[in-house]
Amino acid sequence: MHEMKKCPICRMQFNTDYLLKRRNMLNHQNSQKYHSCPRCPKKFVSNSEFKQHPIHHSGETPIECDICGLYLKSKFNLVQHIKDKHDHERPFECKDCSWTFKRVNDLHRHEEAHSGLK
Repeated sequence: MHEMKKCPICRMQFNTDYLLKRRNMLNHQNSQKYHSCPRCPKKFVSNSEFKQHPIHHSGETPIECDICGLYLKSKFNLVQHIKDKHDHERPFECKDCSWTFKRVNDLHRHEEAHSGLK
């Protein structure tokens, strides 16, 4: 099971240092450090993410999944697609009942059911 990285400000948890850093830069720091999309409200920490973003506003799907042939808009979407549809790894385990999940957010939602929260 992965050790989660917790934001010291909002206490949200992340799988990687990168995601924690990105969260902090987007949500807890001065807005002048962002790259803002002129077509939507999305903001970016890195210049490379900002440059790749315009494809989401086009109808292009240039990235093909080698496993099933599905075309996607970005490498990130391809990685998520493979994880969701083709990868059977489930690294996040519920401490109460041992069910496992592909995504930490799914685990958190499941754990809320144990605690009676919705």
